[in-house]
Amino acid sequence: MFWVGLVIAFISGILSIFRHKITRKYPILAKRKLDVFILIILLVAGLSISAVNNFNQGLELSRIRKLASPPSLSIIGIEANKEDSAVKVTIYLHSDKNEPLGKLDFQVVLPEDSTEKILNFWPSFNGGAFLAGDGSEEISSDGKNVRLRYALVSGMNPVIDVKLTGITIFTIKGNYGPANYEVDISGMDETDR
Repeated sequence: MFWVGLVIAFISGILSIFRHKITRKYPILAKRKLDVFILIILLVAGLSISAVNNFNQGLELSRIRKLASPPSLSIIGIEANKEDSAVKVTIYLHSDKNEPLGKLDFQVVLPEDSTEKILNFWPSFNGGAFLAGDGSEEISSDGKNVRLRYALVSGMNPVIDVKLTGITIFTIKGNYGPANYEVDISGMDETDR
């Protein structure tokens, strides 16, 4: 496309340089000013083709950037269930790319004024096989902040479980997303728990 535009611009330039010679040879062009009209058409066509080419290159670059960017996770579902005296919240995540995620790093934070605490934060078996060890879960001494690091072995989307002492609001974030997503289970009725 670029080369076609360049050729058209070159032809229009040649026509404008030799305008006098062409109009002497073809007097009808001088009377009707057709050479100027043709030059304008060729110039506009050349510029239009060049603009379309630049637009297509921009689209291609944005597509390449998206392919080269790391995967991004988003929350597609949340379930809360009562387990003994605790509440288990299961968070279902979905990746925007069909590629292995590798090491995952999530953090859950409770509001400072919350009376509840985090008891456990662990990958769910609903998300497939994973690798995690003794140091994968780090809960703060006040139980308001927890970090989970593990590797997803299967090609499935991650699913994580947060066990809390009671119903509360909390924020979750991860290295692939979500970024500071607020989870509010306080509005769920008793049948959901």
